[in-house]
Amino acid sequence: MNIKTAHPSFISIEFQLMLLLLKSSLVKEEVEVVKKFIEEKQIDWGEFEKKVLCHKITMPVFRGLNTLPSYLINQEIYANYKERVTIILFKNLSLSKEVLLLSNIFEEEKIDVVFYKGSALSYQLFEALNSRSFGDIDFLTRKEDLKKIEEVLLKRNYTPEYTLSDKETLDGYLQEEPEYNFDLYENGRRKYHVEPHHAFIYPFYVIDLSFEEIKKHIVKVDINGKKLNTFDINFVPIILSIHHGGKDGWSILKHIYDWYALMKKYDQEIDWQAVQNTAIKFDIEVYLYVSLAILEKLMDIAPPPLLKAAIQNNKNQKIATRIIRKIHSNDTGKKTESGYAKLWFRFKTSRKLSTKRKMIGRIFSILWTKIISQFKRS
Repeated sequence: MNIKTAHPSFISIEFQLMLLLLKSSLVKEEVEVVKKFIEEKQIDWGEFEKKVLCHKITMPVFRGLNTLPSYLINQEIYANYKERVTIILFKNLSLSKEVLLLSNIFEEEKIDVVFYKGSALSYQLFEALNSRSFGDIDFLTRKEDLKKIEEVLLKRNYTPEYTLSDKETLDGYLQEEPEYNFDLYENGRRKYHVEPHHAFIYPFYVIDLSFEEIKKHIVKVDINGKKLNTFDINFVPIILSIHHGGKDGWSILKHIYDWYALMKKYDQEIDWQAVQNTAIKFDIEVYLYVSLAILEKLMDIAPPPLLKAAIQNNKNQKIATRIIRKIHSNDTGKKTESGYAKLWFRFKTSRKLSTKRKMIGRIFSILWTKIISQFKRS
C-alpha cells in the first residue's frame, strides 16, 4: 500500500487523517489508504474532533468514517459526528426549501438572481445535500434590484441589517459593501440568513464582475425536481478563487474540499483556457493559481496542464505553503488574516497597474465619504 507522504513536513497526524478522509469521502480507492494510516499511526481523537469542527468538514469526514470498520474508529466521537450530521442535514434541507421558495418569488416578480455556494454548489458538486454544510443563502443580483429584493424579503418577515431609506444611505452602502443582508427569526432565534450580493467581494478589491458580464454563465441546476439559477462549471473556479481565496483567505479545509470535489468531478470538462482568460481579465490570476497549488500540495490533485507552469511558479508555491501553514494552525475556524492583510495581498499580487490605481482611488473615495458624512452629522 502506497501512502503518499508529499504533504509539507509540519502537517500533523490528525490533519493528515482529515485530508485522507476528505479524499475517501469521494474516492473509494482511498479507503484502504485510510485504514492503513489509522492502523499505523497514533491518532489523538480528541484533537482530531476539534480540528474537524474548526474546519467545518463534519459531513464529508463522517462519510469517510462510514467507509471504515468500526474497530478503527473512536465510537464516542463517531456518535458525536452522527448526531451533528443529522442536525446539519436537517438545516441544509430547510435552507434549500427556502432557496427554492425565494427563487420562485423572484421569478414571479421578474427579478434576476443567481444562487451560488450553499445548496446550489452542493448539488453541482455532489448531487445531494449530505456532503457539505452551509449556513447562508447567497445570490447575485443587479444593484438596481436591491430595493425590490428588500421589499420581497420584508414581506417574508425578514429583518434587514441596514435600512436603505434614502439615496445617500444606498449610495454609501453600494460603495463599501458587496451585499445587503437579511435575517429571518423564529421564536427569537435566527432561522435563515440571506445575502443578496451586487458583487462577489468588496468593491475596493476592484474585481468588477457585473451582472451583465456573468449572465452568459447562468445555468439551471436541478434540486429535487425544481430548477435553480446558478453558474456554469467554467465559472465555478472563478467564484471559488474570489470567495474562498480573496474574501475568506483560504482559512479552512472546507474551502479546499470544495476545490477537491470540483476537480474530481469536472476537471476534464472545465474549459481551463476560458477560466484563465477570465482570471486574467479581472486580474485574479494569483487567487486561481494559489488555490490550485494548495490543492496539489494537500490533496495530490495534479494541476490542469494549461496552468501547470503558472501554478508551479516559485512565487505562487511560496504563497501556497505560507497559506497551508495558516490553515494547519487554525484552531478557531475563524478567518486567518485580517481584512487589511487580505486587501494588501490583493494590492501587491495584482498584475495590472490599473487595478492598483483603482484600488487606491476607491479606498480614498470611501474615506472621503466617511469624513464628509461625519462632518454633516456634527
